[in-house]
Amino acid sequence: MEKQVNKINKETLGQAFFTANFFRRVITALLLGGLSLWILVSESAYIGFFISFLTFLILIEWGMIIFKSDKPHNIRITWLLSGALYFVLGVFGFYQLYEYSSLLGISLLLLIWSTDIGAYFAGKIIGGPRIAPRISPNKTWSGAIGGTLSASTTALIISAYLYERFNWPMVAFLILCSILGQLGDLFESRVKRYFNIKDSGKILPGHGGLIDRLDSLLFVGVFLFLFYAITGFATIFNL
Repeated sequence: MEKQVNKINKETLGQAFFTANFFRRVITALLLGGLSLWILVSESAYIGFFISFLTFLILIEWGMIIFKSDKPHNIRITWLLSGALYFVLGVFGFYQLYEYSSLLGISLLLLIWSTDIGAYFAGKIIGGPRIAPRISPNKTWSGAIGGTLSASTTALIISAYLYERFNWPMVAFLILCSILGQLGDLFESRVKRYFNIKDSGKILPGHGGLIDRLDSLLFVGVFLFLFYAITGFATIFNL
């Protein structure tokens, strides 16, 4: 029995680490993630252009999804406009956080990435019951817990770095952002199911489209926009 369990674990690890798609995902993530971090850390005058251009590409990708669908015309127009508003608010919410503190903007990216990484490996290695098999058959509860635990560790590190202590309201806020990011992933999967597509595009090897890659950040960005409009970031971060 023990030999059989070890064999299953090795096969699971092999499926998680040694696939062509996995290596494509890693290479793409390192290149684009590194470029994004370099632009944000540099705080250059081109950041506004970069974010505006990224928003433009997202809207083009969304428009392609809508106009390739077989939904009735009035439904497509409704989805087009509501989706465009959602994406613009999502990007703008993130940009507001970055404008408040560039370190917080970068920290949010690291938090989202750590959530994705923790969820990916926990889901692949542990497996178990699926969260919503009809919406996203690959999402498991073990992955969600692993992603949240990974994000919690990242949030503690970020808090210690920014404040030289644990700012517990900030840690809780970042963990909430991690959970919302995972909900955003499920939300995007539900939309793709509605339009009967697997990926939002093919621009990113191993990842699909920009919306596929940024779904968590966009969902969190909408939350950040609303939070900023109601209370402002200083109530939590005090930077």
